[in-house]
Amino acid sequence: MRSCLMTKLMLAAALCFAGAMLGAASKKSYIKDVKVSVSSSYAPNPRVQNISTSDKSSLKWVLIEFEVNTEKFDGKNGVYLDDVELVVDAALLNGEKKGVEQVVLFTGAIEYYSIELDGKKHKLLALIPGSIFARYANEKTDPAKANWNIKATLNFRGSAIAVKYYSNVNGTSEKDLKVWFNKYKNVKTVSVREVADSVFARRETPWGMIDHDQYEFEKKAK
Repeated sequence: MRSCLMTKLMLAAALCFAGAMLGAASKKSYIKDVKVSVSSSYAPNPRVQNISTSDKSSLKWVLIEFEVNTEKFDGKNGVYLDDVELVVDAALLNGEKKGVEQVVLFTGAIEYYSIELDGKKHKLLALIPGSIFARYANEKTDPAKANWNIKATLNFRGSAIAVKYYSNVNGTSEKDLKVWFNKYKNVKTVSVREVADSVFARRETPWGMIDHDQYEFEKKAK
């Protein structure tokens, strides 16, 4: 009797372990790759009839674009990941003071209605307003020419399905970035100033008025 019970327990444990492994594997298989690029631009200024508008723009915004290449899943009506969340940690390397690296960390999260698992590329866009960037960046720094270390995390059902690192600093590898993001907040040679909720979705900015079908559709901010 005891031997039979032990066999059943061992079998149940093995099945649970196998299920956990399959679950982990499936989470990793949703996304093939994520490409990150950083650029800068003045805010779009659509023309409106009978209303006076100004063409003057003085501050460039930070545009962080993500190209998400998904795996392909077959389904009669398509296969989708619902309520995918993009979490952005954009670290501006803002020079040094007395041998201490000055870092401004812009953070934010954007939720999407769904991303189709169709084996194609899907575009996401996160933005930092020009006024916020100018408030913390060194004087007259163009956002695209500034030094950036960026970590992007795609979450689905509370778990990360893709993590991508980006840097435009020459000689910085993805391995270097993983180590840096794990340690930089607790290193005496780095001073971090976090600016929470400073990374915005398209729909919360002037970019929400253009290129509607080029990017995945965002949910309203909670």
